[in-house]
Amino acid sequence: EFTVDYMEGSYPTLLLYYEGWDGWSSAIDPAKKMTCRERHELASKIVPLFKESEMVPTISPLNEATWLGRRVLRSSGFLYFRAGRPQWFFMAVASCSTPQNTLQSTACDESGFCQGPLLLNIDYSMTNQGSEFSADEQGLLEFHVAVFVLQTLAYAAAIAGVRRGLLRLNKYHVTVKLLVTSSSFLWLSLLLRVIEYQSYSDTGRYNNELATAADFLFDASDLLLVYLMVFLAKGWTLVRYKISSGGRLKLAVLMTVTGFATLALDSWKSYNFDSATVVYYYTTAPGICVTWLRGVVFVWFAYCCRVTMSTFTSKKRFYIRYSAIFGAYLLSKPVMVLVGNHAANSDNRFAFLRVWEVTQLFVGQTLFILMYYPGLSINKGFPFHSVSSAMLGLVQGVRTGDYLREQERGGGGGSAGGAQPAPVTTPTAEAGPGAVQDLHAARSAMTERGLHLRDHLLNLKDASRELLDRLADMDGYDGEDVAFDRDPGGGAYADLDRLGR
Repeated sequence: EFTVDYMEGSYPTLLLYYEGWDGWSSAIDPAKKMTCRERHELASKIVPLFKESEMVPTISPLNEATWLGRRVLRSSGFLYFRAGRPQWFFMAVASCSTPQNTLQSTACDESGFCQGPLLLNIDYSMTNQGSEFSADEQGLLEFHVAVFVLQTLAYAAAIAGVRRGLLRLNKYHVTVKLLVTSSSFLWLSLLLRVIEYQSYSDTGRYNNELATAADFLFDASDLLLVYLMVFLAKGWTLVRYKISSGGRLKLAVLMTVTGFATLALDSWKSYNFDSATVVYYYTTAPGICVTWLRGVVFVWFAYCCRVTMSTFTSKKRFYIRYSAIFGAYLLSKPVMVLVGNHAANSDNRFAFLRVWEVTQLFVGQTLFILMYYPGLSINKGFPFHSVSSAMLGLVQGVRTGDYLREQERGGGGGSAGGAQPAPVTTPTAEAGPGAVQDLHAARSAMTERGLHLRDHLLNLKDASRELLDRLADMDGYDGEDVAFDRDPGGGAYADLDRLGR
């Protein structure tokens, strides 16, 4: 149904195009520089709005209103589109007539048709078999309601289980905060999306503010989860308690570029997206940039996992599974965009990508919630739970490096300058043969010398750790990140323990 207000003396017409995007693109292509008459000829149907007909049964003056000194007329009518399959329909309003009937005509061709100005007020409502949703939006309201319910349960688990459980264990690290914040943003995004679709279903009016807010929250949730994946790929909280200055600089560049790029692209999509010329967001320049950025993040993620696995072989099994699962998560978006561009039909691409993006983010968050949830039997292989709060740097007044050095000394309270060897008790023997006494004396001497040697080696190792800590904080130092255990396979540290024993 439609209602069009226009000035008396102008002759607007409604042009209908039934040939899908191909026919419509030809009609609006600026490179072809077509005249009004040529665009008329491409239309599947022409409805004069200034003439009463079966489709325009009512034309009447609009009270006493005037525009530019002329009366305002109102034409009301209705149209039906019939199709056996999902199909795109386009409408346009034109002002084309002969020179004597055209108000302020500007461009006329040789046949006498002119293109005049349009001054209109249009109100229309389009339904699809009684539904406000078009064919490419069918089922999205029900889908978002279902995912919102599931996300509510996942968010409750993130708050009540992960956050409270790790706070109680004093292990609520920055990486976990990223997960909880990402989950909250997705929950808010789905809530706004449900409200938007429900409002659209009731009124047929598109709420651009709600849609924009939902898009920003969804992309923010996705970015935070991607940052979490990269942090863990670098080994933070898993095998490293500190990332080098070079690594922190690269992470800052990644977060800045992806954050501002996403903000700019979302702004473009919200305020410059023209549904009359763009059939698919990911075919535009901003959509292509988003896809390429995700591909770059995947390459760096794979590189970080590879370096971490080669450096810390004790966690290789975990990182093989981690890189496979979340590498597939990062790579799936470019793959799905490629599939949508070349394989999916233009009638269902929008719903296909929307369902995929929401499902993917929900599943990714759920996997991390299960990994971080304390006490579950399915996440015993996640090495975060084997790391103490002091090693994570979450104990007030305790530096991670000092804690590790104290643990290596056997849990004593020795200072950084050195620790005295603990007293050693050896079994005594009653007076007996001289050979037995010599054996006990030799054993005691060897144990004492071994402890002295162990103490000196620990002092040397203590000094090297302090040097590495200072180098890691210096600008321009790109050495290996400071790890919980620099020799994951045991090596010299294991030999020291055996020597002590």
